[in-house]
Amino acid sequence: MLLYIVRHGHPDYTTDSLTERGWLQAEAVGKRLAATGIDQVYASPMGRARQTAEPTCRLLDQPYNENCQLYVIDGFILSPNVRLESVQTQDLNFENSDHNPVRLQVTLAP
Repeated sequence: MLLYIVRHGHPDYTTDSLTERGWLQAEAVGKRLAATGIDQVYASPMGRARQTAEPTCRLLDQPYNENCQLYVIDGFILSPNVRLESVQTQDLNFENSDHNPVRLQVTLAP
């Protein structure tokens, strides 16, 4: 299984939403991810995470899957049943982002 992990766009933590800059970042990453042919999008229930996922889902014409079990480990968002095998930073030269997606090779734990 191949996962692309994307940190939320630039946030306004007081309102748990994206700033104007964050929306530009979300649109940029959405275009890049839609071009990869991914078939599932997961987001935590946090507003900033859902808003970051929206452009990707709109371009793919699919809903995102809200997952309350997502959590952060050393900067990586993982679910308890996922075993990390390799990590590769994707230098995609995002014009409007200071966050690079990370490509993870993972397997589901039994």
